[in-house]
Amino acid sequence: MLKLLKYEIVQSYRQYLLTFAIFLILCIMTPWVPDFISGILASLLVFAFIGISIAINVNVILNFNRSMYKRPGYLTLTLPVSTNKLLAVKYLGSLIWVFIGYLVLAIGIVILSLLVGGVDFKDILEGGNILINILGENVDEFILQIINYLAGISTMILSFFFVITLTKTKYIPKYKTALGIGIYFLGLVLIAKIISLLPIGNFISNLTFIQITICEILFNCLFAGVFYFLTIYLIDHKIEVE
Repeated sequence: MLKLLKYEIVQSYRQYLLTFAIFLILCIMTPWVPDFISGILASLLVFAFIGISIAINVNVILNFNRSMYKRPGYLTLTLPVSTNKLLAVKYLGSLIWVFIGYLVLAIGIVILSLLVGGVDFKDILEGGNILINILGENVDEFILQIINYLAGISTMILSFFFVITLTKTKYIPKYKTALGIGIYFLGLVLIAKIISLLPIGNFISNLTFIQITICEILFNCLFAGVFYFLTIYLIDHKIEVE
């Protein structure tokens, strides 16, 4: 499985690294260009922070669709590997790239703070030490938040995989991209509506912050598991590779 994960990262790194490189180059260039250009560039960077977050998700979608259901998919789906392991590798590879993507965002913020914001590197180190001390005093909450973050990202990634796979079945013969986007957002609306109808308001109000976080983790893990096994079922029984 480690060899498969290594292959997954190697074959997908180009599209991610290009996105990261362009973003970091823009961050570094900002203070070195003429004032009237740097003002525009700084404004564009605000949108770049949003854009790179979207680009990471788009890359996850495009990479999964290409490697599973386009020409490389013929090779992928004929590998002597179970669908369970294959999907697990795709999921882990995507999770790693999403984590790296948000790390790149953090690096970009540090670069801009140093070059444009007038913040000294010493101030950043002191702020980091303060943050570490705060986290050390609340290590249990910090660990739960990390787990909750990973569970939420996992649900998002696996929901992408499920919707993409659903569009490759006989149930959606035409307009796959448009219907896939529609199904995804319709699913979000339905899930939000179902949650709003559940009598959980009073229950949550009596919980502590840690207990609420644990409930969120369990909720995300439940949905991630559902998307994971539904995707495996579709690949094994309903898929139609282009």
